Amino acid sequence: MIVVRSALAFVAFAFSVLGADYCSLKVIVSYSQGGAPDVPVIVQLAEGRALKKNNQAEGVMFCDLGINPVNITIGDGCRRVTISNVALKWGQMQVVRALYDPCLIQDRPPGSACEILLMARDESGTPLGGASVQFTEPVPVSFLADTNGRVLTGFGFGKLVKGSIASEGFAPALFSFRCTTADPTIEKEVLLKRLP
Repeated sequence: MIVVRSALAFVAFAFSVLGADYCSLKVIVSYSQGGAPDVPVIVQLAEGRALKKNNQAEGVMFCDLGINPVNITIGDGCRRVTISNVALKWGQMQVVRALYDPCLIQDRPPGSACEILLMARDESGTPLGGASVQFTEPVPVSFLADTNGRVLTGFGFGKLVKGSIASEGFAPALFSFRCTTADPTIEKEVLLKRLP
């Protein structure tokens, strides 16, 4: 009986040492084009408690978690990303990496502007990630497409929208359309021809 009690005490001691001085979770968030977005990272625990930190270039640490799975929410607004049921292991840090692309429309009043999604593709329909999207009207502004060749933006009703999309190895392609109340959500696929 003394031997059994000693063995149990040793097992309990081993587990307590294993759990000492480790951090439960590290979340690393980056833009698809590189760099670290300044967005909130929220960890929702099984019992309902939520922990919130702002993303940093080196990632953010949540060290005082248990062993139940957690949900991670990154960002807010229209580009919120949720990763569900992230497993945690006792004595081992779980590292989660996530890509985040922000909204290009910030605080757009409802019904005040068209929502415009442009998609850069080659002639076979393959997305051209990182394509350069240059608007000339109604205002000169440029964006880089995400890894799937997409750019989301918006302009006021009644505006003529004109510009071009360029990508290395392809001839630039022009686009032109009008933002109207009759068609407030515009989704355009713009095809680029490969240079000879």
